[in-house]
Amino acid sequence: MTEVSQVRLFIEPEVARLAALNFNATHLKRLDEAEANEHVAFKSAPDQIARLTNVHKVLAHICGNLFFEAIVRSMLKITAEIVMTVVPDLDILHGPGEHHAVIEAVKSGDASRAATEMALHLKTFSIEIVELEKVYRRHMMQAG
Repeated sequence: MTEVSQVRLFIEPEVARLAALNFNATHLKRLDEAEANEHVAFKSAPDQIARLTNVHKVLAHICGNLFFEAIVRSMLKITAEIVMTVVPDLDILHGPGEHHAVIEAVKSGDASRAATEMALHLKTFSIEIVELEKVYRRHMMQAG
């Protein structure tokens, strides 16, 4: 497993777990909007990446740990750079609605299920990102 996938798989289930423990009514609108925005037509590849990663950012905020939030934002920036550099068709990598099970677990306060659902989501995504990260590293070595 490459570094980005390894760190995301280690950190983000814990972030989802903490988000479920900290979730309250004040978070509902922001989380629902992040999920709904995944289903609106994307204007560009950067817009698609921004909206499909927003759920992760919202969960990081809800988790209540500023260090986790900073780490998640950093990991998402690196992931976006990799994807934008080597993926010609973003639709095959990640689609709308793939965060639904995580969101429902967080909203219900089920911390264990939130962590499990996030791990499942990331494992599915990681299969693709591992190969992409290898291509990205080769690309960067050739460009440098």
